[in-house]
Amino acid sequence: MNKLNKILISIDISEDNRKFLEYSKFIVERLQGDGILFHVIPNVFGSYVPYDVRLEEVEQAIQSLQRNVESVLSDLSNEYGFEYGYDMGSPYLKIVEFIKHNDIDLVIVNGGNPGEEIGTQAHKVARKADVPVLVYKTHPPGIEKILYTTDLSEKAEESYPLALEFKNKFGASLTVFHVIEPITGYFDDTMLSGVPVFNLEELKKSALASMREKFKECNDHIVEIGASTADTIIEFAKENGFDLIVMSTHGRGGLEKILLGSVTEKVVRFSHTPVLVSRIK
Repeated sequence: MNKLNKILISIDISEDNRKFLEYSKFIVERLQGDGILFHVIPNVFGSYVPYDVRLEEVEQAIQSLQRNVESVLSDLSNEYGFEYGYDMGSPYLKIVEFIKHNDIDLVIVNGGNPGEEIGTQAHKVARKADVPVLVYKTHPPGIEKILYTTDLSEKAEESYPLALEFKNKFGASLTVFHVIEPITGYFDDTMLSGVPVFNLEELKKSALASMREKFKECNDHIVEIGASTADTIIEFAKENGFDLIVMSTHGRGGLEKILLGSVTEKVVRFSHTPVLVSRIK
């Protein structure tokens, strides 16, 4: 895979970013890349200006806001050793645009507190960016245990090189994890006529053999049976002290989202563990 040289750090300067920035600095340094702080100023008025407000006043207010933003970013740049930039408009659209125009290799976004649903903008960036996105959940700097999840499809395995890159850069252990969901509650014996009834233990054994063959560089290979793949991943990562989850997504809608993206989307939204999302091309 391509090296992760240019790392965009999406920041909301209205929030307390100390822990997020310390974590981001740790990631940038261990990847031996260059960090770029980027903030988007929401366009409050858009194309509409109230009739009783003079255009000159709006322009002055915007310029004042820009000066304040640049001052804050400049101070943070000096403290953390990052470059910085800012823009005005729709936050996630401007972030995606900046990624494309500046050859960004990785994005770090603040996903907030563990187990809480992440904000709309961070969620959209994770779904729409063409580069890997690391969704931070309050976590001390350090990656010692990485959980790489797979549904064993060829497409999902496109994120495996990214998991290996982080394993090697951070000197971490890497566990590959697969969840088998049994079909329950939908069919009775008569409705299953003509549909093969699988032996879950046999499926588990087969999946494990496949994983050991495909993912030889992993330290551990684990298959779990769970009613919900997303919930099983979230709980397994939390209970076993993983520092990072690596997953694939496609960032699309409709049927493809149902088939490929729903698990990743739920894990990103509610995980207690930082999640590194790699978009399927």
